[in-house]
Amino acid sequence: MVVKLLKFNSWYAFACGVFCLMVAGLIVDQSLISLGVKPNRILHDEIYLLAVSFVRVVGVALFAYAMAVRLVLRRNFDPENLRSFFALFASGAVLWGGMFIFVVFTKSVLLAAIAGIGLLEWLLSAALLLFEYKKPQSWEAVRPEEKR
Repeated sequence: MVVKLLKFNSWYAFACGVFCLMVAGLIVDQSLISLGVKPNRILHDEIYLLAVSFVRVVGVALFAYAMAVRLVLRRNFDPENLRSFFALFASGAVLWGGMFIFVVFTKSVLLAAIAGIGLLEWLLSAALLLFEYKKPQSWEAVRPEEKR
């Protein structure tokens, strides 16, 4: 189940990355509008282009992260190997958490929801690993008198 959740997060990061690359200008416009700037007052100057470039860099980072997760999963990823899982988990937590913290300050509900879903799903994968780690395959009686 953990691997399925990681695959879903990989596809979600890929979709978010493609979305950031395709509509970076719309994302910046919506963030500015949610901050209270009137649409007719938005200037397409150097700062605007810098913000659009930053959104595109985030899109490339999400795209690269999604490809890295897919490559790790194709190389017979084992959730029982905690070192590799938590290395993968730390990179995802930094990416989704950083994106969520940055997006919260833009006061854009849509962007916060998108980043929040990715972060929540990523944190659920670690919680699910805690419940599935070295789970016995067969349930046996605990009391000694029931073993007889």
